[in-house]
Amino acid sequence: MTDANIIHDAIEGASVHTWPEPDMTVLDNRRTPPDFPVESLGEWTLWVVPTAQSRSCPVDYVAVSLLSVLSSVIGNSRWVSPWEGWAEPPILWPALIGDPSSGKSPGVDATIALARELELDMAVDFPDQLLAWETKKVAAKEYRVKWESEVKDALEKGVPPPQMPEKAVEPDKPVRPRIIITDATIEASAKLLSQHPRGLLYSRDELAGWLESFNRYSGGGDRPFWIEAYGGRPYVVDRQKNDEPLRIPFLSISVVGGIQPDKLVQLLMGGEDDGLASRVLMAWPNPVPPKRPTQKPDNSMALSAMRRLHSLQMSCDDDGNFKPVIVSLDEAAICLLDVWRIDNAKHQKWASGLYLSHLGKMPGLVLRLSLILELMTWSWSPDGTPEPTSVSAHSFGIAADMIDEYFLPMAERAYGDAGLPKTDRHATLLARKILKTRPDTINIRDIQREWRLPGLKEAQPVHAACECLVDANWITATPSRNGETSGRNRNDFVVNPNLWRSSWEDG
Repeated sequence: MTDANIIHDAIEGASVHTWPEPDMTVLDNRRTPPDFPVESLGEWTLWVVPTAQSRSCPVDYVAVSLLSVLSSVIGNSRWVSPWEGWAEPPILWPALIGDPSSGKSPGVDATIALARELELDMAVDFPDQLLAWETKKVAAKEYRVKWESEVKDALEKGVPPPQMPEKAVEPDKPVRPRIIITDATIEASAKLLSQHPRGLLYSRDELAGWLESFNRYSGGGDRPFWIEAYGGRPYVVDRQKNDEPLRIPFLSISVVGGIQPDKLVQLLMGGEDDGLASRVLMAWPNPVPPKRPTQKPDNSMALSAMRRLHSLQMSCDDDGNFKPVIVSLDEAAICLLDVWRIDNAKHQKWASGLYLSHLGKMPGLVLRLSLILELMTWSWSPDGTPEPTSVSAHSFGIAADMIDEYFLPMAERAYGDAGLPKTDRHATLLARKILKTRPDTINIRDIQREWRLPGLKEAQPVHAACECLVDANWITATPSRNGETSGRNRNDFVVNPNLWRSSWEDG
């Protein structure tokens, strides 16, 4: 009997009624994600909800990426400080987690598009600046030629040469205003930051490319730079073509992008804890079914609110150096902060590993979020409304609830998946592929060579994942050989036909 006949008989003999019920929990070993508290965004909800509908993506992806984009729009114009000695910049690093086609890119693209529009507004007179610079550059060249001639004449006459006039100094080339950078090296990012003291937003469709780049060119040297970029502190870059180091007064870069769950575990949560993972906010909602939108987002109103946030200016010290304006907490907000920090410290006693490090970043994060939310509320207020001079207890309370009820449960979901045994994660990957492709049988060698699943390209992990699915009643082994010759059996498995029942598909 041939291999095909054996498998066919096995499938025919195993009717839907004789197979045990498959354990569907193998599809998702993670915690149920919390709902994003979209009402906490105030008037911005009027843009976030319709935008998520129009993009057929979870509202989380739009809302969380918006927080990061607005954090960079505010940038170093405002920092928040509850008291002397503690100040936080409004820098956020959210990672939009999800499988392919879960809506990550459409969600973040919507907010990036607003920032791109703002960039165009900022650069409206840039062509005129370039023309003026070209004129001044040519004039400076002629003044220099004249001055050099005067120096030569003075030396010939034995008199002191004239000092070079300011008009002979070539002017600095104007810099196009920027908010967003993508796939930039340390040197390029540092140069742009020296030209944009307000700070920047690093946006990548796939954050895996950003994380992989840390070791690609510098042997891991880029990682410390990015860890520092979360804090907004002074930074010096010595890796320059000339000998002069590049000094950055505020190394401030917000980050936003999508990442697949397995890449998250592999690139962010593997290896030693150097603090990078603890800086990243997790947003991992369940996908939403496609649905015709019932509302249309008003991009013009959202862009107007974003422009107001960008109108906030940095201050200058007596030497002309830019510095942030410090926004304090009102007394009621400080009291809430005291209570919240005590509660957060209690959580840390029961945590460990990466999640413990993540909890350690929450006090700074709650301040950052409270500042952003306070200014987001102001951005939609009527024209002429004075900007807030302090963070209210209301905004702080919303920020604290957002962390406790959304971001920390999301972190538990992400870090919990990172802690799962590899075999369990591989079994979940294999189960999802089976449910998507609906094969009657599967073969270990085919999975290795043709299925292209992360971590399942060697025989041992594929065997282990299949054993998990056998235990979960998804498949059963049907070893066979071609023809009547002796030799090694094929590693075939028949798939439980109960998986195709409409009740499972609906679920």
